[in-house]
Amino acid sequence: MNISVKSNVHAGAFAAKVNANPREQGGAKPVRGPSRPRPPGTLKAAVAALIDACGGQQRAAELCRVGKSQLGRYTLDDCPDQIPADVIECLEAIARDPVVTRYLASRANHALLALEPLTHATYSVLLSNIGKEGGEFFAEAALALVDGRLSPNEAGRVRAQAVEQVTALMAMIADIDRGDRE
Repeated sequence: MNISVKSNVHAGAFAAKVNANPREQGGAKPVRGPSRPRPPGTLKAAVAALIDACGGQQRAAELCRVGKSQLGRYTLDDCPDQIPADVIECLEAIARDPVVTRYLASRANHALLALEPLTHATYSVLLSNIGKEGGEFFAEAALALVDGRLSPNEAGRVRAQAVEQVTALMAMIADIDRGDRE
């Protein structure tokens, strides 16, 4: 993933800059909240949450190609300016949380699922994991539905197994999509 950085620092200094505490660097305390309340569940609210996750407007501006004032405009309900995709990509990488991407996926009736780090496992290992998780899912579902009803506790266990199954499938899909197989 390429990250646009406003300053010309090398990767090591960039990582140190991202992880550093602004107070230790003699900087001002980061702005912790949006400048004004906004309705939840909007793109502007998601952008504001992303900026907050990066340490506020000042800190986010130091780490991406957009200035503090422009970042602020991206959060204003009465401003038509929208945050560019490359700035979202940069800030989400810094925040290590896909706040805006998750919001957009939700608006498109999709769910965003975190993938496990690439393991470089063979396809046979990935397929074995899919089968294992699938078996565990069906076993849990069958046990839960013995009486024909699904209690809240049973639903939670079945859901957890379903997530494991989907995660195993998505790990294989992501591995295929990355195309790094010989």
